[in-house]
Order: sequence, then C-alpha cells, then structure tokens
Amino acid sequence: MKKNTFLKHRNFNTSAKVLNVFSFALLGILIVTMPNYASAQAKPDKRQMATTNLEKAEANLAKVEGQIAKADSLIDSGTTMIDEAKSELKQLETDKKAIEKAYANQKKPLDKKIGGKDKTAATEARNELKAIDAQYKADIKEVNANITAANKKMSTGNSNLSKGKTSKKAGETSLKTAKAKVEAAQEKLDNIE
Repeated sequence: MKKNTFLKHRNFNTSAKVLNVFSFALLGILIVTMPNYASAQAKPDKRQMATTNLEKAEANLAKVEGQIAKADSLIDSGTTMIDEAKSELKQLETDKKAIEKAYANQKKPLDKKIGGKDKTAATEARNELKAIDAQYKADIKEVNANITAANKKMSTGNSNLSKGKTSKKAGETSLKTAKAKVEAAQEKLDNIE
C-alpha cells in the first residue's frame, strides 16, 4: 500500500502559498476601491434631493385634497339623503292619515249594521269589516315599513354629514400644512444653484 504523498508534495505547499498571497492581494484591492465606489453612490445630487422632496410634498398635497373632496362628497350625500328622507316622511304621514280616514269612513256604516236588528246584515257587515280591517292593517304595515326606511335613510344622512364635516375640518388643517411644505420645498429647490 502506497501512502498518500499528496500532502507532502512540494508543489502543493507552493501552490497554497501563491493562492494565499493572491487572495490577500484581491482582498486589499477590494478594500481600497469599495469605499470610493460606495461613497460615490451614496451622495445624491442636492438638486435631485430637493426635487424628490418637492414631489413627495406635492403627492401629500394631492392626497389631502383628495380627502377633502371625499369629505365634500360625504357632506353632499348626507344633505341629499336628509332632504329626501324629510320629503318621504312628510308624504308617508299624509298617506297614513288618508288611509286612517278612509278606514274610518268605511268602518262607520258597517258598525251601524253590526249594531242593527237584522242578523244577516250584521253577519255580512262583520265579514266585510274583517276584510276592511285586514286591508287597513296591511296598508298601515307597509306605510310604517316605509317610515322606518325613511328614518334609517335620515340617520345615514346625518351620519354621513357629521363624518364629512369632521373629515373636512381635519383635512383643511392638513391642507394648510401640506401647502406650506410644498412652498418650502419649492423655495429650497429654487435656492439651489
């Protein structure tokens, strides 16, 4: 059996020394050149920085203006919903009164027939009154459902209106700040030589 003489070989030791020297030289070159390369990329142009700051400020201004437009939309929507709900409620109350009046007018003669001496007419009147009562209850139920829907619409309108006013107030204060930042960024950009 032959012993492994590869490690004891002279050329291997020389190759390893050359490889070590070469890697240290390469490492030295990298250490010397990297800081210069990194610093050349790390220092952006002042004009570019000012332009970027101005663009950010303008983007923020546009965002704030969008929030104010959304708040105005909520206010308009809320106001419209409130007005519609008020007119619907007024109409539904009128309809309800008309239904109640018609019911009372139809019921009055039937009550007289029910209290009369003629038993067959009284029975017919009771049956007719049951039909009229059922129709009255259905009509009133529909009107009350519509009144509930109109009240809900008014509540939603009031909610939209208050949200819009709150959002608009906050947006207007943010708008002043955003405009000031745009003006400052523009001035800084203008002052760069």
